[in-house]
Amino acid sequence: MKWTQEQGIAFETARECITALMSILTADLVQAEAEHGPDSRQALAINAEITTLFKERSALTPTDVEGVARTLAAYAPLVREGLAERRDKQLLIA
Repeated sequence: MKWTQEQGIAFETARECITALMSILTADLVQAEAEHGPDSRQALAINAEITTLFKERSALTPTDVEGVARTLAAYAPLVREGLAERRDKQLLIA
């Protein structure tokens, strides 16, 4: 099935947004495992979140305009917030 250039750009942006959020969560997972151990509730919960995001990213298609829009609306603010927190803690170079 064909899609428009705008749909393709939105799709790739949504996928990158999910990937960025997975990266943020992975950093949180590493920290949780270092502090509480790999089988801690916090580490297991973060791992479950990462798995859910991976499945959502895999299921996303360029022609699913509503799904792409939902993904961007839900996750873009979380990515911005996560990156801002890391900048504030000087864990990320601006």
